[in-house]
Amino acid sequence: MRIAAMVVLTIGLTLAGDAQNATFYRIGTGGISGISPDGNIVTGTDGLVAFYWTERTGRVRLGEGEGWAVTNDTMIVGRFRDPDTQTPNGTATLVAGYWKNGEWTSIGGLPGVDPFDSELYSHGYGVSHDGSTIVGMGWYPNYRAEAFYWTEATGVVPLGRDGNLNSRANDASFDGSIVVGWDGDEFGPDRRAYLWDPEPHFLGSFDPLYPVGECTAISPSGSYVVGASAGHPFVWTPTDSLMQRVIDPITYPNGGFAADVNDNGMIAGGIYIAFNDPRAFFKHSGEDPTFLKEYLVNEMEVEGLEKWTLMWANAVSDDGSVLAGWGIDKSHVSFQDAYVVRFAPPSSDVDIQLSIDDKWLPIPVTGDTVPMNISFTNLCSDSVRTSFSVHLKVPDGKSKRVMRSHSLALAPGQTLKRTENLRVIASGPEGAYSVVALWGDYLENSSTFSFEKSGGVEKTIGDRGFVLTPSLGQNSPNPCNPTTTISFSLPAETHVILEVFNTLGQRVAVLADEVRPAGTHNVVFDGRGLASGLYWYRMQAGKFTQAKKLLLLK
Repeated sequence: MRIAAMVVLTIGLTLAGDAQNATFYRIGTGGISGISPDGNIVTGTDGLVAFYWTERTGRVRLGEGEGWAVTNDTMIVGRFRDPDTQTPNGTATLVAGYWKNGEWTSIGGLPGVDPFDSELYSHGYGVSHDGSTIVGMGWYPNYRAEAFYWTEATGVVPLGRDGNLNSRANDASFDGSIVVGWDGDEFGPDRRAYLWDPEPHFLGSFDPLYPVGECTAISPSGSYVVGASAGHPFVWTPTDSLMQRVIDPITYPNGGFAADVNDNGMIAGGIYIAFNDPRAFFKHSGEDPTFLKEYLVNEMEVEGLEKWTLMWANAVSDDGSVLAGWGIDKSHVSFQDAYVVRFAPPSSDVDIQLSIDDKWLPIPVTGDTVPMNISFTNLCSDSVRTSFSVHLKVPDGKSKRVMRSHSLALAPGQTLKRTENLRVIASGPEGAYSVVALWGDYLENSSTFSFEKSGGVEKTIGDRGFVLTPSLGQNSPNPCNPTTTISFSLPAETHVILEVFNTLGQRVAVLADEVRPAGTHNVVFDGRGLASGLYWYRMQAGKFTQAKKLLLLK
């Protein structure tokens, strides 16, 4: 089987049938604690440094401190070392606050309490979706801690210590009207699952004799609260007012932890498969928990996870399409490695394309060295820095890197072009070859073009022997407003489905769903009535499936 005409590879996620696909991002050392509602931003801590990460910016360091929660407009909540908040001996103190527009802003500590310990003064742990309310914990000089909420109008407002020990607030509903966390009992467990509205409410326990537990997260509408009770993850709803188990305690006797939940009831967390040995999981409402790594490898066919142990899934986006957490990547020395998984086409601002001119195809049985053209286009209004690599995969499963750049900077709207030689050797095994591109922090993210190297010619087209595979072309013009043409080619009469999706994976148009004859076909996509932004179009023809992106600008 051979390829004819120009072959174009666009970086993107290839969708297989109607199943979801997954993209795995390496974020580097550290851990992820929070995710923005839309799933585009994550925040966490690496050692003593707070950071946030997006696909476009990569990791952005925010200085000494901790990153715990983030809004859609990149408001990072946590704490930071504030030179203006000092102990009596003049030591700069870690203080609760938020990072926005390039700087940290302190929200201070508990009312009437001056800084007394440079490490333990106040913490920010959660933020409402609208950014109006921050929740956390502040310390008293006797080293008792109390949960609080903060708004710009009220400042820090303590939530009380119902058990006369310590308390802490971890998360808030969409508008901040409901807060969840824990409250300790002076004569019992030091943590109990609590909710404030703003009155305190004890949510119960799996162990009535020793009701230890805590709430870690609340869904935006307040429909679900999750956490751990007596060492096992729970979900609580206001309609039932009863804790329900997330995992079967007989199957998983070592317990676990539920770290986050959305309004669809999708839960993220960790399950202990042995003492102090957790594995990241997610669970849809009404379904059994699913271990994340096994799902990515066995169901999503994500490659390159052999040396990863995914230990915790700490955050889930509002639509459930993005999970984030941390584990250990044994390919290097590290105690903690952050990751993000996207179960939908990535919302990228960089377009990368590979092409091989028609005159070099088909590649003969004796092998050849052909020039590969690669172009990078920054589609957004900000500068972008990324890295990329291109690999040739051969039929025996081995892969050879043929192009790599560790740092590529693109100005707004800029296109850069490079040429690299691709060598296919004569002694290579017979079968299907493919060229795969990996970009940025992706562990595996690719659309591929393939060709076969064999000892015979199956079919002759024109005066150059090759077998034409189905192919999907790049839309033109791109960007478009509001119409654009998409072309595809078929080697034989085939039933073709051509659909368009938004970045959430929702189908917005069906351009073809019918039997088409062999040859090249053109269809028109009309974006009238759709919002400006990135869209994905996917073609299915028999076993062939490929997706590419288009940009709609109005």
